[in-house]
Amino acid sequence: MFKIERTAFGQFTHVHLINSSTDEFVSLIPEFGGVINQLVFACRGQNYSILNGSANYQELIANDMFKSSKLVPFPNRIKDGKYVFEGTEYHLPLNFAAEGHAIHGLVYNKPYEIVNEKSSETQAVIELAYDYLGDVDGFPFPFRMDMSYILSAEHGLVCETNIANTGKKNMPIGDGWHPYFKTDKKVGRLMLKLPACKRTLIDDRMIPTGETEPYSDFNELRLIGDTKFDTGFQLIGQESVAVTEIYDPELDLKISVTQDIGPGKYNFLQVYIPPPRTSIAIEPMTCNIDALNNKLGLITLKPGESFIGRYGVRVD
Repeated sequence: MFKIERTAFGQFTHVHLINSSTDEFVSLIPEFGGVINQLVFACRGQNYSILNGSANYQELIANDMFKSSKLVPFPNRIKDGKYVFEGTEYHLPLNFAAEGHAIHGLVYNKPYEIVNEKSSETQAVIELAYDYLGDVDGFPFPFRMDMSYILSAEHGLVCETNIANTGKKNMPIGDGWHPYFKTDKKVGRLMLKLPACKRTLIDDRMIPTGETEPYSDFNELRLIGDTKFDTGFQLIGQESVAVTEIYDPELDLKISVTQDIGPGKYNFLQVYIPPPRTSIAIEPMTCNIDALNNKLGLITLKPGESFIGRYGVRVD
């Protein structure tokens, strides 16, 4: 049996989707970007906390690492916060002062409305919505975003996103998610397997050069060791779902991050290990770094059109 409960989180609310049979749960914070702040999954009778979330309200609102942020209308960096779309130049707020770029979109800390919730014998579901009014000069394209978080014993956690162009002109759009995974071990002791991909080459400001290179270092499970990642990849598999695997050999625990791929889906991936190397970000993205400029993976929605895609997490 599944259920939905609430607890306080500073000035916000933790909403918990719970599997009562296993005590697995997902906790999210609708008032702050709809972020997923806790993921606890069961494996062979033992529960594991696998997400590096915010420990308290102050850490959450500081948002230094964009933990579990929803990255809309663009993931990753936009060079100098500038781009041209259909002949007009736009200037986004530079919210990454260290590099002089705009980063991770405009909705990562916005309040979402709970529009529906339900629980049953097989799953718990919460549906969130946010209406962006086009009120940032650098992105004057209104849209509505609906997210459904679904916890089930069969599929783990699945997030379905629907972004609709509610304006009167064409709109560029990208989507991404920024979770950090951990097993209470240094990530160098974990193993990683990436889906079939090419590595995006970048300049000294972390902006793509326009070139890619073959990448096979982690095409099978391999110890992360001292490998450094702040790396973008373009997925090249022919299947409809790509899977990134993190494996803890001591616990015999595998975390699988899934993402829809194919035309107009999550065909890009960012992998990042921040200091002190206790967690690893696996970030499904629909488009490349700086996509508002290089257009790689950028989706253009006509008025009334929508993007729909899914990603998820499970443990084996």
